[in-house]
Amino acid sequence: MVLLLLALTGGYYFTQVCHVTRYQYRISKEEGHRLIFMLLRFTVPILVLSYLFLLGVSSVLPKYYVSLVAQEWRTLTGPLYTPALAIFFAAFVLGPLLGWIVNQFYRADKASTYVLEKYGGPLEQLLWKAITEVTLLSVTLKNQTVYVGFPGEAEVITSADDLPYLRLLVLLRGYRDDKSLELRITDEYATTVDEIINGNLSGTRVEDFAIIIPRAEIASVSTFSIDENRTFPDSSSRGQNSHE
Repeated sequence: MVLLLLALTGGYYFTQVCHVTRYQYRISKEEGHRLIFMLLRFTVPILVLSYLFLLGVSSVLPKYYVSLVAQEWRTLTGPLYTPALAIFFAAFVLGPLLGWIVNQFYRADKASTYVLEKYGGPLEQLLWKAITEVTLLSVTLKNQTVYVGFPGEAEVITSADDLPYLRLLVLLRGYRDDKSLELRITDEYATTVDEIINGNLSGTRVEDFAIIIPRAEIASVSTFSIDENRTFPDSSSRGQNSHE
C-alpha cells in the first residue's frame, strides 16, 4: 500500500506539473474514484518507464557499480527496503520530471487551447479566443448595461474558476433596450484611447478605461464587430459618464 501511494504521488505530481493534464484536471474537476482512475492512467505508464529506466541503467553500468549502488540503497532504506521499492521511488521522482519535459514541447498557451477545445465550456472558449486573437467582446450585465472592449491578458483560462471576474478595456458603453434588447451606445472611448496610445493626450492612461466586472454580474458575453455605419455619441459627450 505504501509503495502504491508513493507511485500515485509521482503520478499526481506529473498531472500538476504537466500543463495539459493540469488544465484537464481543473476543467473536468475529477474527484473521488474518477480522480484515482485518472491518476492511475498516468501512474502505470510512469511505473513501466521507471522499471525500464532502472533496467537500462543496470545493464549499462559495470556490475561492480550496480552491486555497490544496490548495497548503498539497501543500507539507506533500512527496514523499508523491498525489491520493488526502487521502481516505485523512481516513479515518484520521474513524475514531476516527466511533466517538466512534456512542458518543453507543449507550452502553456498551446496546452490551454487544446484542453479548452476538448473539455471547455462555451464561455471559457470564447474568452480564451478573444484574448489570444485580440477580439472585441460585448459584455451585457444583469442590469442591461453593456460594455464593449478588449479582455485583459491572461496566461491560461481552463475553467470558470479562473474567471471570478473579467477585466475589460472599455471602448464603448451603452445599454440594451428593455423591450427590443437593441444595443444603444451612450459613450465612446475608442478615440480617446487611440489618442493616449499615440501620445497625443497627457494626464490620462489607457488603464483608466479598464474595468473589473464580477462574473456574478454578467448576463451574457459575445464577440463584437464595429459597424462602420453605426453612429456614436458626439465627441463632446465622451467620458462624461462614469464607466465603473
